[in-house]
Amino acid sequence: RGHHHHDNDCGFLEADCNREWRGIFSFRPNVVFDVWMPLFLGILGVSVHVKSMRFCALFEWILPASYTQYAFFMAVTALFGNVGYCGVFGIIVAIISGLAFLVCVIVRLMGEGKVKGLRTAQGTE
Repeated sequence: RGHHHHDNDCGFLEADCNREWRGIFSFRPNVVFDVWMPLFLGILGVSVHVKSMRFCALFEWILPASYTQYAFFMAVTALFGNVGYCGVFGIIVAIISGLAFLVCVIVRLMGEGKVKGLRTAQGTE
């Protein structure tokens, strides 16, 4: 499904002139979840390990703290953020997310509880 800009004879305040843009920038739940959820899940996924990507306090509440929670997050990412997007590449990324799910389960079974962060240039985890 392609969104492209084309010239038309819209008036300055015409009601439905921007209908195609509302298919991308909208607060309707079906649009928000379908269009923006992969980006949101990607930002959350990176910010699990890179604290500088945590843009607000809500991230601390949403992000997985244990490997059990992280496994669940990776399963959700694979099924709802990867499979349905970018054709075959989305399926390949979903397989990688599925492997990450398995790694989280294995790490948890080995006794590790808390998710580790990366050390950044500032020396923080």
